[in-house]
Amino acid sequence: MVEKREALNSFKCFRTMVKKEAETCIKCLQIDRGGEFNSNELNNYCKQNGIKRQLTTTYNLQRVVAELKNKTVMNMVHSMLSSKNIPKTFWPEIVNWTIYVQNRCPTLAIKDVMSEESVVYNLELITFGYFDA
Repeated sequence: MVEKREALNSFKCFRTMVKKEAETCIKCLQIDRGGEFNSNELNNYCKQNGIKRQLTTTYNLQRVVAELKNKTVMNMVHSMLSSKNIPKTFWPEIVNWTIYVQNRCPTLAIKDVMSEESVVYNLELITFGYFDA
């Protein structure tokens, strides 16, 4: 998306893709009041198609953590691709491997427990938000 006015068309394309590939429909659109998804046209489109809209605060802790996680994952992927001259066709596999490794590393937030274990024992400790659109 180059300009904010392209948001509606981008959302329509995304909605079509979700319908075809996941065989489900979008029931709720959660946005952060950033402006690109606040147009009257998008509001009307959501109403016509029964899509609920939820507005969140622009900068909340969960979003900041997710964006930092995205940045960390992407930095690891870029370094692996460039250091070993791996073709970019392996990008999805490297992203999966990176997240797999990170989920098995201990963190400061969950002392002495790997992320994977904390998810199994207490689902409220971790929010998975690796790729924020």
